[in-house]
Amino acid sequence: MVLLIALACSSPEGSGPTPMMSAERLTFFDAPWPSDDRLDEDGTIALSDFPDPVGGSLLETWLAFGEQQVGFGTNAPLFLAFDGPLDLDDLPTPSASALRGSALVLVDVDPASPWRNQQHPVRWDWAAEPTAYHGGNLLSVQPLPGFPLRPGTTYALVVTTAIAARSPEVDRLLDQNASLVDALDFLEIDAESVSAATVFTTTDPLDEMARMARFVREDIESPNLSLQLFLVREGVHFDVYRTHYPTPRFTHGEAPYLTAGGGFEFASDGDPKIDGWDDMRLAVCVPKDRSTAPAAGWASAINQHGTGGDFLSHCDADDPAEVAGRLAAEGMVTLGIDQPLHGLRAGGSGGDLANFNVLNPHSG
Repeated sequence: MVLLIALACSSPEGSGPTPMMSAERLTFFDAPWPSDDRLDEDGTIALSDFPDPVGGSLLETWLAFGEQQVGFGTNAPLFLAFDGPLDLDDLPTPSASALRGSALVLVDVDPASPWRNQQHPVRWDWAAEPTAYHGGNLLSVQPLPGFPLRPGTTYALVVTTAIAARSPEVDRLLDQNASLVDALDFLEIDAESVSAATVFTTTDPLDEMARMARFVREDIESPNLSLQLFLVREGVHFDVYRTHYPTPRFTHGEAPYLTAGGGFEFASDGDPKIDGWDDMRLAVCVPKDRSTAPAAGWASAINQHGTGGDFLSHCDADDPAEVAGRLAAEGMVTLGIDQPLHGLRAGGSGGDLANFNVLNPHSG
């Protein structure tokens, strides 16, 4: 209620600091980020002017990787600099940010989206002091964790004159974005009360995974299920068997990809390219009582071990508290494989750095 009253009492031009929305920016944060205005000619993200005070650093590697990306993050922060400090008491709470009258509005403006004109809750942070990377008075706004944005969808972040003066660049942005104007009308936000805004389109973070899943499902022959199971150990609570099967490897280059390689490659038709095949070890841990098989078959669970584990991690001890033991007590079979860069798979001796690789963004 207090926020609504403040909006009603504020002038269209607003008061307080002016947001940085320069079309002819001199530094990276002279304009909002992200923005569909900040793309290279090929449609990828433009990062050539991102500050790199060290030069030739690891940051340079990641910026080059970022320059290859299409679309912005579905849960990444947005940044907007001001020429002075904001009154932080005027910024909304996460719950208030999803309501009419919020001074920060993150809204779906995509004409093709089923959630067009819907607001999204956000959280914010304020960096008052300058650093080697920005000049201070920098507002960051992030979709509230648990509420990621839709992939491949256009959104707008709107700041109202309830907290800042109106940028003269707003009119240009509104003239170029009819869907943003429609969203403002829907949310009953006067265009003259827009202090700043940015329009951006999200990436599809699951696109490559979806293409590989379809390829494996439709174009890869199923493993030979007649391969013999070898008894590893008879236990009190469950028995452990093992076998193996071939699986395609989609990461290209020489494992463990510490400084190069490790990325996916796709053919012109969108299908992933196979770099090789791994001989996959498979553990099959079964209940002791197998005298009567369930009519619908044995319920199964697949265990994905953590870093440093292997295909037997869920059943390497004959203990009722073991994963396989707990599930065997419920009449379930558990399966385990070596995860990438583990066991006998390519690059299995790479160590922790290979699995949490900050040196090579294509692999990490």
